[in-house]
Amino acid sequence: MKHSVKFLGLIAMPLALITSCSEDELVSSYKGEEISFNTRLATRATETNLTTLDAFKVYADAEGYSTMFINGETAKKEGTGNKYILKKEDGSSFFWPADVHSIKFWAYGPAGGENDFNDIETVAINASSQELRRIKPEANTTEGGKNHKDLVVAYNEVARSNANGMAVELKFNHALSKINVSVKNGEQKDRKIYIKGAWLMSVYSTGTLNFKDTKPEDLSAPNVYKNNMLWQPENNSFADYGLIKDGVPSDGSLPDISKTDYESVIGVKNSDLMLIPQGRAAYDFKKPTEGGAYLLFLCRVEAIHPGATHTSDEEPEAQADETHSHQLFPASETFNQNEFGYTCVPVAINWEPGISYTYRVTFCGPSSGAGVYPPDVEMPTVPGVTITDMPQGKNPGDPVLDQPISFDVEVAGWESATNNDMNLQ
Repeated sequence: MKHSVKFLGLIAMPLALITSCSEDELVSSYKGEEISFNTRLATRATETNLTTLDAFKVYADAEGYSTMFINGETAKKEGTGNKYILKKEDGSSFFWPADVHSIKFWAYGPAGGENDFNDIETVAINASSQELRRIKPEANTTEGGKNHKDLVVAYNEVARSNANGMAVELKFNHALSKINVSVKNGEQKDRKIYIKGAWLMSVYSTGTLNFKDTKPEDLSAPNVYKNNMLWQPENNSFADYGLIKDGVPSDGSLPDISKTDYESVIGVKNSDLMLIPQGRAAYDFKKPTEGGAYLLFLCRVEAIHPGATHTSDEEPEAQADETHSHQLFPASETFNQNEFGYTCVPVAINWEPGISYTYRVTFCGPSSGAGVYPPDVEMPTVPGVTITDMPQGKNPGDPVLDQPISFDVEVAGWESATNNDMNLQ
């Protein structure tokens, strides 16, 4: 019996070949030819490439078969080269049945090896439906995406006449969105900015990947469709992701941020976030019950003036190479170099799979300040520093200095980490 199978959208990454056949179901006494895989790959922070891809899972629906021809078997790397082998549990090979003219192949990885993508609750791939259900990257507010991994997927429907030597090409693409947050001190030369922590707040944490051959007509946020992938974030599955930096300003172990180059505060030390593709509105302080996404920073701002430290209400006479600092934020009656406050900037999100987004945030530039006071919710815990609450008379959404932070978003596709071809047998 023939299956009516929808095109399972897979992403654009390297390729892989396999062999397949269920000997019990072969109509012909001729077993057929071994299936092999040619594979190419691209990746991310903890990169999935031909060096790090130990194994991947394979599914196949053969024309005329009543059950899946290959049902989640593992293709594993052989040796140190680019060769992957697909075997049954008993160690035997898969063969292309002599009476089968076309086979649909699906694959995802890394899976079945030592560096698996383990954030999928259920894999449900069969002839009538193809889903990776409840994918949930780790929510971490101290180490960013340190434990996040690439998820790559592939699809190909192959006719026997087009499978040269039974070599099936699987093209893998990135399924998740890659997020980096970078900061810079603006053009006000008399400012020092220290960032102790940075977080992306209130974004969808969990979603299901459906493979679709056409874009849904009723597509709307938070769902995202691209490259035959329909991402459906799970309702109310919101989480926060971010990074706490080591050190404090007083002993020099936490330097002020650069005035010349953007530097990563989420994305340093392979901490880029790998998150669920999604649409999400920016947080609106006039509609707090509707929620929304925002970038949160734990920071301090100092004004640097010429001259020795104040000893009275009068400004001291400037001396060569002498400066003194005023604590602008957080607002305080005393100067404490290890005192910080929370500030934020709302961001609208429209993340697609396989796209890298870099949020470049400028503090205290020619037309930007240091952000606004964040929503009145529980903030990430940061040990080792003094954190000052919002002053009396201020409300969420009020600028912490004179104006909000400015930022822009750099959008780019992932470049291939390697362009090697692999022959899989």
